[in-house]
Amino acid sequence: MLREDRPVDNHFRPDERLFLRVGISHVHGSRLLPVALPLPSFSVNRGKGSQPSDVLIPSCGAPPETSYAGKGIAAFPVSAVIHPKQIHPEAPNYSARVVHDPCDDNYFHAEVQLLDNNKFIPGRRRGKLAKLAKRHLRLRICDQSTVIVMPSGAP
Repeated sequence: MLREDRPVDNHFRPDERLFLRVGISHVHGSRLLPVALPLPSFSVNRGKGSQPSDVLIPSCGAPPETSYAGKGIAAFPVSAVIHPKQIHPEAPNYSARVVHDPCDDNYFHAEVQLLDNNKFIPGRRRGKLAKLAKRHLRLRICDQSTVIVMPSGAP
């Protein structure tokens, strides 16, 4: 999974799966809950070249006590994020994208980002339209997600 000298690869097929580490509070039954998706951005691993279980490997820079034992794994297609481009008709300026953001110890790291006028603005976005866009993007991703490994103790 080391990056080494590999370049950024921002070509995402709509059917490429993205993998997300999830905790017990992020699932109900086999359904991913919107609380698992902290927008305006959250980390995932690309399915192109990685395995779902790779999201459970702590980063090299993580504190030694970091453990993802008991965490689960959810998967969803890139198309859940980027298609259709517009998230909701009442929030036409909002869209979303997936960006390949490789780390030295995790070449397959990527981010899902909420965009305002095609720009990513980190930090909390407030206002009626931002809330509407976040809610609809979360629901769209949850509707297309599959929990492929249940977290320990999940209901």
